[in-house]
Amino acid sequence: MSYSITINHRVEFYETDMAGIVHFSNYFRWMESAETELFHRLEIPIAKREGSIITGWPKVETSCNFIAPLRFQDEIEITLTIKEIKNHSLCYHFHFYKIENQTKTEVAKGTMTTVFAKFNILENIISASLIEDDLRIKIQQNSELTNF
Repeated sequence: MSYSITINHRVEFYETDMAGIVHFSNYFRWMESAETELFHRLEIPIAKREGSIITGWPKVETSCNFIAPLRFQDEIEITLTIKEIKNHSLCYHFHFYKIENQTKTEVAKGTMTTVFAKFNILENIISASLIEDDLRIKIQQNSELTNF
């Protein structure tokens, strides 16, 4: 079993296009919102600055497959699952569900790979870094991931 979190969202008017359907770009924003919530729940900063070094998680690959449209004021549930943790990266899977009359209908699914990176402001160099032990330990304590 993998480590998962779920967040809920109500579709805002500004997230829709002229046809009244959620614009595809919002799914990627929601993925990032779920990732931010993951780090919040693990009590680890998703980005931080120490002197001239900024650490963070740039995305290196994303995808989303759309199954059914969402519209203004639809209630949705977004599930993020950590599918794999490597030395420098995390791979997430996402499932998007429309909630209506206590029924969940899958409307999209996606993936995202993000790399732990350090940016040296003084040297203007960004490089992948080993995932810090505190994050790896917290994920392991909350899951049964085996791909370490």
